[in-house]
Amino acid sequence: MGRRAWNKPDLLSICLSDKLTPWVHAAQELDAVVTQGKEKAAQLPFVGNGRIGFVPGEGLYIATPDRDNPQYSSLTLKVPYDPSIQVAVESLTTKKESSVLDYKHGVFHKYTCYKKSETDSLLMELKVASHRTKPSLLVQELRVENPTMSPLLVSVKQSGSVGSDSLLLQTLTVTLDEKNPPKEYILLSGTVTMVDGRVIMFAMATPKVSEVLNVDEKSAFTFTFVTAVHYSEPAPVMDKDKLETVIRLVKDDIKEYFLAGPENSNLLVQHKSAWSKVWASGLHVDPRKVLHIPHPSIVNSSMYYVLSSVQALLHLDGMDLAKRKLLEQQLLKQENCFSGHPTTHAHNLWPTVKQESDIAELSHLWQLTLSKRGCAPLVAAGADGMLEAMILSFGGLQITRDHLAFNGDPDILRSNIAFHDIRYNSSHINLTILMEDDGQATMHVSVDSLNNAVLYACEAGCLSEPVSLTSTITEFSVKVTKPLTSLLYIAPSRRHLLDIKRTIHVKEVITHLDHLEKLSGPKTGLPPVFWVSIAFLIGLFHLFLIKLIYNEVCGAGAARTSTKYSA
Repeated sequence: MGRRAWNKPDLLSICLSDKLTPWVHAAQELDAVVTQGKEKAAQLPFVGNGRIGFVPGEGLYIATPDRDNPQYSSLTLKVPYDPSIQVAVESLTTKKESSVLDYKHGVFHKYTCYKKSETDSLLMELKVASHRTKPSLLVQELRVENPTMSPLLVSVKQSGSVGSDSLLLQTLTVTLDEKNPPKEYILLSGTVTMVDGRVIMFAMATPKVSEVLNVDEKSAFTFTFVTAVHYSEPAPVMDKDKLETVIRLVKDDIKEYFLAGPENSNLLVQHKSAWSKVWASGLHVDPRKVLHIPHPSIVNSSMYYVLSSVQALLHLDGMDLAKRKLLEQQLLKQENCFSGHPTTHAHNLWPTVKQESDIAELSHLWQLTLSKRGCAPLVAAGADGMLEAMILSFGGLQITRDHLAFNGDPDILRSNIAFHDIRYNSSHINLTILMEDDGQATMHVSVDSLNNAVLYACEAGCLSEPVSLTSTITEFSVKVTKPLTSLLYIAPSRRHLLDIKRTIHVKEVITHLDHLEKLSGPKTGLPPVFWVSIAFLIGLFHLFLIKLIYNEVCGAGAARTSTKYSA
C-alpha cells in the first residue's frame, strides 16, 4: 500500500486563514457571514445606517419616505455615482479573496492576499461601514501589510463617471492647515429624481484618489477614505437654497474628516461601539432544533438588514440632552407591543435577501407591521426601539398596562429559543424556551433588576402560586389551556396574577407534550370491533365452505345412478 500524499496548504490560503480564523466563532454563532474564494456570498454585503446604504462595488443608496406613509422611510433611491474605491497591486496578479459581513458591528471586511514569491505574500484588508453615530459618513478603510523585503506599489482608484445630467461633478481644493498643502476632493451636487417625479437636493464630497501609494518593505499602511453625503427632503421642484445648504454641509464634513491616518483612526471604533449598544437586547434560535420557524441564519440577517435601514437616533453625535431624554421616554412606551400572532409564521418577514431592493421592501414591511401591532412608539425611537419590537414580535411577547405575557404559539413551539435583556418595568428579563429530550417544553426565566424592582410570574392559567423572579433561573413548565391563554405571565404585582387566575376561567390545562400528541391526531390502527367482525366473517365463510363440500361429496354421491342411451 502506498502512502497518501499530504496536500500542504498553499501560500495564499495560509495568508487568508490567518485573517479568517478570528471570525470562526462569530460565524458559528451566525453573527457574521464568511465568504471564501469565488463562491457566491451567502448574504448581500450591505452596510447602512438609515440615512445612507452601501453595497461595495454596486453603489450608494439614500432614504426616501413612503408616499402613503411618510413617517416610514427606506433606502430605496440609488445615487448615479459609485464612491467605491478600487485597489490593485501593480505587477502582481496571482491572488485569493475572502470577505466577512459582521452583523454585530455593521462592517464589511474584504481580504485579498497577493503572491509576491514562492515564499512571500502580502495582505490587503478593506473595511467598509456606513457610520452609526455620524450618519452622513461612508467610511472605507484600507490597510496594506507588506512583510516582504522590497517596497510595494498600490494603485487606488475611484469611479469617475456620473450617470445623470442633473448632477454636477467638480474637483475642488480644501486647505486643512498652514502646514499642509491644499487637498483635492470631488464634489457631486444637484438633484436626484424619485420614481414619483419629486426631486431631492443632493450633495456628496469625497477625496480625490487616483494615485499610486508606496508601501515600504516590512511595514504596513492604513488609508481612511471618508465620503460625506447630505440631502434634503423630497420637493416638487428644485430648491436652490436647499441645494446650497446640503453643499455647505458636505464641505464642512470634508474639512473635518478628510485626512487619512491617525486623525480618522477612531471613526470605526466609534461606529462599532454604537452598533454594540444597539444590540443590547437579542434572541437566539438553536440551529440544531429548527421546526416551524425561520432558520436562525435568516433571523439574524433579517434583523441586521432592518436595523441597517433605520437610524440609531439615541446614538447620534451632537444630540442635545432634551432630545435624548425624549427618546429614552419613547422607548418606555411599550404598552400593547406586540399585539397579534407571533411573526415567526410570517415568511415574508424573514426572507432570503438577494438585492438591495429586497432590503428596502423588508424594512418598510417591518416598520408597517410593528406600527400596526401596537409598537409605533418603539419604531419611532429608531434602531433601539425597532430591535426591541422585532424581538417581542418573534416570540409573541406582549406588554400590557399590568403585565408582560408570553403568547407563543404552542402548536409550533418545538425549538430552543432564548430572549435576552427584554426591557420591562425597570428590569431586564431573560426568557429561554428549552425542548427536553422527552419532548416536553420548559421555560427558564431570570431577571436583572435595575432599581430593586420585584417581578412575579406564573405559567398558563396561573393555577400555581405566583413566583418571585430573581437573577437565578426559575423554571416553569409549558402548559396549554382550553380556551387558549398566554403561556407565561410576568407582573410587578402578585395580586394582579392572582386576579388573572380568577378571571380567565380556563376549563382544561394539559402539558405541552400532551397538546402536541393531540395535534398529531388519534393513533393509527383500526378498532377491535373491526377485527372481531373480520374474524367472525372468516369463520362463517369456512363453515359455509365445509357444508358445501360435504353436500357435494356425501349427499349427491349417494343418490347418483347410471343412465343408458339407446340408438
